[in-house]
Amino acid sequence: MIELTTQMDQLVKQQHWMDAIQFAEQNSELLLTSFNTSWNTGWAYFKLNQHSDAIPHLQRACSIAPASYSHVAYWALGVVWMELEKYESAEKCFLKSVELKSGHLNRTMLAFIYLLTDRTDEAERIHLEGLEEKRTQERLESYADFLGATGRVEEEAIILLEAKEAPQEGKKYTPEGSRR
Repeated sequence: MIELTTQMDQLVKQQHWMDAIQFAEQNSELLLTSFNTSWNTGWAYFKLNQHSDAIPHLQRACSIAPASYSHVAYWALGVVWMELEKYESAEKCFLKSVELKSGHLNRTMLAFIYLLTDRTDEAERIHLEGLEEKRTQERLESYADFLGATGRVEEEAIILLEAKEAPQEGKKYTPEGSRR
C-alpha cells in the first residue's frame, strides 16, 4: 500500500492530474483509507477545474486526516468551495482549518472570504490576530495586500517595509504530502 501511495504522490508532484485521478480510480481501496490518496485525488480534480468532483475526495480527506494534516484538508476543501462561490461553506472550512492549526494560508483565505462577503472588519481582525501570533513576511505582505485593497495605501507602504525585514513563515505543505 505504501508503494501505491508513493506512486500517487509522484503523479501529483509531477502535476499529472489526469493520470493521478485514473490511478486513484484503479486503486479505489486507497481512496477509502489513505488521506494522501483522497487529498491528492481531490487536489487533482481541483487543478483540472472539476471542483464538484473534488468535493467528495476532500471531504473524505477531512474525515480521515491524521491530526497533523487536518487543517490542510479543511483548507483545500475551503478553496474548492470558494471557487464554486459557496462562501458560507468555504468560511466554515477555513474557520475549522484555523481552529485546528493557525497558519498564513488558512488565515489569508478566511480573510479573503470576509472581503468577498463585505465583512471588512472581520477580514482585518483575522489578519491582525495572525500577526499577533507571528509577524512573518508572508503574514505582513497579506495584511499589506488587504490594506491596499481597502484603499489604505499609506498603511500598506509601512507594512510592506516591515515585511522586508521579517522572517519567513516556515515550511509549507505540498499536495503530494511531503513538506518542503
